[in-house]
Amino acid sequence: MKTIPCILGLLLLPLSTLAVPNWDMSGTAYEATISYTFTTSPFPLSDSDTKTGPLLFGQQDEAGNVPVEVTLAIGDGVFPLNCSGLVEGDNIHVYTPEPLPGPFSYRTSFWIGPVECIMDVVLTNVVVDMDLRVANATLLDWGDGTVDCDLTITSPNCWLPTIDRGHVDVTAFSATGGPAKRFVTLSGTASLGGYVGLLTEKDLSLSLSGPSPIEVALSMNASGEWSKRVALIPGTYAPLFSSQYYLRRALPALALTGDTTGLDATLVGGDADSSNQVTIADLNAVLVGFGGPNPDLNGSGVVDLGDLNMVLLNFSKAGD
Repeated sequence: MKTIPCILGLLLLPLSTLAVPNWDMSGTAYEATISYTFTTSPFPLSDSDTKTGPLLFGQQDEAGNVPVEVTLAIGDGVFPLNCSGLVEGDNIHVYTPEPLPGPFSYRTSFWIGPVECIMDVVLTNVVVDMDLRVANATLLDWGDGTVDCDLTITSPNCWLPTIDRGHVDVTAFSATGGPAKRFVTLSGTASLGGYVGLLTEKDLSLSLSGPSPIEVALSMNASGEWSKRVALIPGTYAPLFSSQYYLRRALPALALTGDTTGLDATLVGGDADSSNQVTIADLNAVLVGFGGPNPDLNGSGVVDLGDLNMVLLNFSKAGD
């Protein structure tokens, strides 16, 4: 009799105590290869095989919950499953919170001498429990887990022994694709020349040009210090800081593969018209608005001599 090899449908379950996810799997696609041994009961059959199939991730939330579309490959049957998941640290815990009812069915056959024996296979109540590890942005590994299911095999033209359970032990797992984005914490200090207002209320943005370009808003403390957790594909990035009425400031490109400190930048003010240079247009804007609320370059609450001095001090300068 032909045995019925099964490959995993993957599900992830929230746990009571969660580690902060190190990876953002949002929108990534992998090709998974799983090696396993398969056994049945009460009539004992066994088989070992390797199967491949897609592993697709949806949009991940801050807690690490992420929809997952996976493939259940059973003998000659291939069944896509819409699942849910959780990422913890570098690990992905995979299982079904409740059995997947199915039914998942297909028809196959084998030969006994001159007779082709037809088999109708039906799987129900599929239960998966497996752990994966994100080795790097393009590789998942460390598969360890099991799959259990109710299994019915009937034949319209041959006698078959009773089989009502199937069990899979995963012996090896790898998946390539992605790339996934790694969560890293970036920090530094911004100095805004001539600014007298509250830095805690001042806008500051950071753009990162690289493998996965992003732009994020930063919050400073009273000393201009900031810290931000972002998700990016590990690689080399060029940082660029910007703030209203200040010239943009670029830092040298650097490798971002983990938490990074020392992203310090000094910004020069006087750019009233956001042209990224200080020109006669900025001087005119300050003179026209003098005594009013805008353009309040230095955060004093009113357009005053401080704003005029900022423009004159930085006149003809340009940002990056």
